[in-house]
Order: sequence, then structure tokens, then C-alpha cells
Amino acid sequence: MSQQQENSPQFILQSKIDNQKFTVDKSVMEASTLLKNICEITDITEPIIINCPGASLEFFISLIINENEQHNNLFKNFTSKNKKKLIKLVQDLCILDSDIFFNSAADYILGILQLKKGSTKNWNAIKEYFGFESDFTKKERKLIRESEKLEYLFSINTENFTFPFPNKSLYSLNTDFSTPMNILISRIIQRSNPQTSHLLSLINKTIKNEIDRYPIKLLEFLAYEHGWLLVLDRNFRQFLKFEKCNEIYFDVLKKRKAIASYKFKTCYDDGIPKHEIYGCNSSKFPISKNLEVSFSKTYKSMCNFDVTNIYSSSIDFMFYSFHEKTEIKFEEVYNHLIAKDLSNNIK
Repeated sequence: MSQQQENSPQFILQSKIDNQKFTVDKSVMEASTLLKNICEITDITEPIIINCPGASLEFFISLIINENEQHNNLFKNFTSKNKKKLIKLVQDLCILDSDIFFNSAADYILGILQLKKGSTKNWNAIKEYFGFESDFTKKERKLIRESEKLEYLFSINTENFTFPFPNKSLYSLNTDFSTPMNILISRIIQRSNPQTSHLLSLINKTIKNEIDRYPIKLLEFLAYEHGWLLVLDRNFRQFLKFEKCNEIYFDVLKKRKAIASYKFKTCYDDGIPKHEIYGCNSSKFPISKNLEVSFSKTYKSMCNFDVTNIYSSSIDFMFYSFHEKTEIKFEEVYNHLIAKDLSNNIK
């Protein structure tokens, strides 16, 4: 125990269910909105009674004390990978209103949804695990899967769908993992990867509405000379040309914004309209904190690239084969791509 922990005020938590008592320091109290509020008005010499089983309280304390360790192992050991035990733990500890617990539980559950090879269970398997109900008709599912696949991802109104879906609230969503205001489901949606997020949106209209409150999640976003390539997974790749008929998609991307979890790549050369390259990297349209910029046609394109128009905290510059034989000199790279903006992490 550190000197700071030894000098920290001590509190006693007591289970109202089985009277088990636990002595904790301020770090545990501050990890829960409920406990933090109680300790501000309670004499620290008095036990704080919590309507929660002692075993679950002990789990929460371990979770906070071991905040730098793998929380997944704590969940596995406590629940023995049993869904009913996990649900009981969630329902016991939701009273504490702890971001650390909800985030850790969400990450653990999202890990359960992943298959061994990195892929995700299909939407129907996810539906069964959570105990969700499906409210799409067979006709609607066919449209989402085939002719209106991109429109559904972007939530663009069609003759068949109007977004957001009316009278659908996350607070009233039925699920085996029910918590006040369904905060756990909300965290799962927020923290899901692009593939899982999309699969969740296919389950029912309520979840789709909640997902649409956040930026569009993509695996990859690649900006080329003639348009943008959007990659959601190996079965969902869509190239949007810079054409009038596709403006509606670009408008949605700029309004909703998007996150590319794996790669955001810009293939730069003098032939690409600058407003398209810098537009998708501007502060008004953030895609990812990490950006890869590749130069593959002419060496002089590097000199014309304006790094000050890029809004990313980390940039990877990649040089591929040029048409002309030339030597890439570090001094020129530094002057044109690094020195103009030293705030970025350049690789």
C-alpha cells in the first residue's frame, strides 16, 4: 500500500443484505456517484449501508483497487462465464452508479460477443444473448440487407424508412440486462466496434435510434482521387464517387461525422481536388485521431501538401513508388511535412 493510500480517510461499507463489512479508502468512494455523495454528508465513523450483497460489493472494491489490471479476468472469475451470474452482478451494482463498473462490464460483454477469429456473432445471436425483441418485418430486413443497405447505415429517409423511428426509447427497451435508464446497454452501444455496432442496429428500431446519436462507425475510411471508400467489414465496402447523385451521403457524413477505428487514409497527389482532401480532414469533419497520408505518384506532391490543414493528433506519412526515380531526403520531408506544424505526432 502506498503512503498516500495509508493517509487516505477510511470508510466502512456494510451490506444491507448480509451485513458484510468492508473498509475502503477514498478512491473506492469516488468511483461511485452514490458513495461519493454519501461520504460528503456522512460521518466517516459510521458504516455506510448499501442495499447490495456483500459478494458483489467485494467485487466492486476489487475492480477499483485493480484499475490498472485486466478487468475481464475479474468478471470471468466472479461469474464463471455464467450469464445469469453476470446479470445478477450488474443488477446488484447498478445502484452504485459507477462509470468504471459500467464501462468495464460493457467491455467484458462486448468481448463475449467476439468469436475466436476476431469476427462477431451474427445479429440474431446477439439478440438472443441480450434478450432483445426484433420489430423489423421480413420485407424491411430484405431492404436493409440488399437495396437500401447504405441508406440504412447512414439513416437516410426512403419510401420505406423514416429516421429516427417514432415512439422508440432506449429507456423502455426490454432486455435481460436491464438497468435504470438502460445505462449498460447505452455504454455497450457507445463502446462497440464498427461491426458490432452495425449488427446491434439490425436487431430493432430502438437500438438503431440510439446508435444514430453517435458518429458513424467504420473500420476504414480511404480518400482517393475520385471519391471515398467506406469499409465496415469484409462484406460491406462502398465506394462513393464525387458525383452530384452522391451528395446526400457526403452531407450525412459531414453532419453525423464518422470514426474509422482501423485506418483513415488519404491518397494524396496533385490531381485530387484540395477541398476534397482537406475537407474530410477538417475540424468540421473529424474522422479519426490517426491519419495515414500516402504519396504515390509524384515527389513534388509532397511539397504541395499543406499539413496545417489537417486536424489529426497523429499522422503517418507513407511514400510509395514514384513515376520518376528520385531520392527522398529527410531535410525536405521535415521542412514540408513536419516543421510547418509541430503539434502533431509524426511517424
